[in-house]
Formats: sequence, structure tokens, C-alpha cells
Amino acid sequence: MQRRCVIAVAFLWCSLSCGWAHLEIEEQLAAITLQLEEKPNDPGLYLQRAELHRFHKDWKLASADYGQAEKLDPKLTAVRLGRGRMLLESGEFESAKSTLDGVLKEKPDEAQAFFLRGHAVAKLGRAREAVRDFDSALPLMRRPTAEHYLERARTLVAMKDNEANAEAIRGIEQGIARLGSLNTLHRYAAEIEVASGHTDEAIARIDAMVVKTKGHLQWLKMRADVLADSRRCEEAAQAYKECLAKIAQIPAHRQAVPLIVNLKLETEAAIDKLTSGRSDKVEIPSHH
Repeated sequence: MQRRCVIAVAFLWCSLSCGWAHLEIEEQLAAITLQLEEKPNDPGLYLQRAELHRFHKDWKLASADYGQAEKLDPKLTAVRLGRGRMLLESGEFESAKSTLDGVLKEKPDEAQAFFLRGHAVAKLGRAREAVRDFDSALPLMRRPTAEHYLERARTLVAMKDNEANAEAIRGIEQGIARLGSLNTLHRYAAEIEVASGHTDEAIARIDAMVVKTKGHLQWLKMRADVLADSRRCEEAAQAYKECLAKIAQIPAHRQAVPLIVNLKLETEAAIDKLTSGRSDKVEIPSHH
């Protein structure tokens, strides 16, 4: 029963977060409620309905269904994980931490509980404690995502300390070593390097991604922005021109896409700013 419920809830979390569930939430709720009429003592069904209520932010209904699922099967870890997530999402951070403390007391290797508790204590302003929980969670995860590593890095960056920034970058590099050379990880690492004053390191990272992605516009534009921000005006102007040349190679129908139109306008404005001698700081868009 425990394994079946965990798998069912994991599948439900994935389908909801990815947005590809075939039924609307209300229809799924109605379907599960009908099943409960036939199987009123099935904790897994109550747990699934609780997760749907949580996703719909119906905290009271979710709490009631978690409670019923736990009453029917007190050993279901997925129930307490779900309740902890619900409390976290509803802003009850201390209660979330307390719930997840209980999970970890019984199951000290529960990666999801560590990560959710890390979220909760970060919201409580205890960044270093949160990072310790993230560090406990990551080695236990079979399939961590880039977001897991980014969350750890963001928590460190929020400490506004150069040493914490360096630790954040090291953590991202660990994520790259484990997950591969993902754009999102490299981009945030470059943003941290720029913010820390390590412009050369950021540009070296971006240059490597330009080569790897065969001159993807995202990286060409970021390289130009970083150069402009560091007052390397001639290099920046050339880099912006490379962006425009890349855009010109895109088929006409794709150039009309709003994202590309805006990128072209930003690039042209940046070139104008550089050639007119204005020294405004260039804003580097964040994409994490």
C-alpha cells in the first residue's frame, strides 16, 4: 500500500506540475469522490484527492483529506510529506517544518522531506540551516533537477555574502557535473559571477556556452550585456552586432515572434546607447 500510494502521488505531482493531466482538476476531484463511494477505506484515494485540493489551494479540504488518509493508514509517509508541502505553500512555515521534522525522525533518508524543510527554514530566514537541508537532500535524490540546485544557490545568494556566492557557484558546478551542461545552471552561475565582480570568469563561461550552443541568441545577448555592463564598450558593440546578425539569419516568420522582436529592439537600443556615448548601466535579464 505504501509503495502504491507513493507512486500514485508522484505521478499526480508530475502530471499537475507539467500541466498535461487529461482532466481538469474539478473533473479529477469528482472522479476520485465517486471512487471513494465504492472504496471509502482507501487511504490512497484520500491522499490523491488531498493533493488535488492542495494544488487548487483549497487548504481546508486538503487538510481534511490528509487527515482521513492518515487515520486509515498512519504509516503513509506520503501523507505527511503532502501535508508538509501544503503548509509550506500556504505560508505556515513553522508548522511545515514541524511536520517535516516528524517525517525525518522516522525516515532520516527521506530526500523530499529534507528539501521541503529546507524551503521552510529558508522562508523563516535561516538560510544556512536551509542549505544544510538541501545538502542532505541532494545526494539522496535519484533524479534531482536543475531547480533543486538553483534553489540551493538562490538561498546562498540571498545571504549577500561573497563567500556564500562562491559556495553557490560550487554547488551549481556540482549540479552541472551530475546533470550535464544545462543552460539554466550555467546562466545563473554567470549571473552570480557578474554580481560578485568576476566578469572575466562570467565571460569565459558564456563564451563556452556560445560555442556549445552554436551561437544561441540567449548566450550572444548575455555576452554583449556583460561586456556593456563592465564598460568594455567596443567589445560590447561588436557583440550586439553579432546578435543582430544572428537574428537576420532567422526565418522571417520567426523574426516576427514577440520574443525575437523584443530582443532585436533591446539590442538596437543597446548599440545606440553605446555609440551615443551614454554610460547607463545595462540591465542583464534574469532567466532563472
